[in-house]
Amino acid sequence: MPNYVKIPKEIIYDTSLTDKRVIIFSYLCARRSLDDSVAFSITELCHWSKLKPNYRDGKINQKYYKTLLLLSHLDYFTEHPDFESLISEHKNSIEYLKVELNIEKFDIPDKFAIIYFDELEAILNYKEALQYSDIDLSRMSSAYILLVFKDTVPQSSYFGRQLKYSIPDFKIKEV
Repeated sequence: MPNYVKIPKEIIYDTSLTDKRVIIFSYLCARRSLDDSVAFSITELCHWSKLKPNYRDGKINQKYYKTLLLLSHLDYFTEHPDFESLISEHKNSIEYLKVELNIEKFDIPDKFAIIYFDELEAILNYKEALQYSDIDLSRMSSAYILLVFKDTVPQSSYFGRQLKYSIPDFKIKEV
């Protein structure tokens, strides 16, 4: 199993997919089973992304459901639950949902960026790693977090080895 996720160009540039698109796509790739399905609860997805579940209007549960709904409209799933009804459901659900992934969208797209699991882990744990810095952490994007790590965290000290940074040197691979 590779230690990275290939993020398609469509996911990177389509801002209508909300700002949670890369983290949800990464989660689906990381949790993908041998039969190309992913079973998850919205609470588990929130915990995996180091956030607290919140079912109130406009909060994280609805943002994740909205992103999943938009991914379903773009045919990233062949089978999926009714995300529209889940958006209006105001509860922190631990009920498992199952999606069948559209392999053509998830397997090695022509144009992509690579994010390594080490980088993803660094993004998800950025508050602990940068807590003693003088950087305002309240509103940071994932790409900016990687740039900050590149400049402030000693390369050899994080995870006990040197991290590979693909976002600052971001290039879409043309095939």
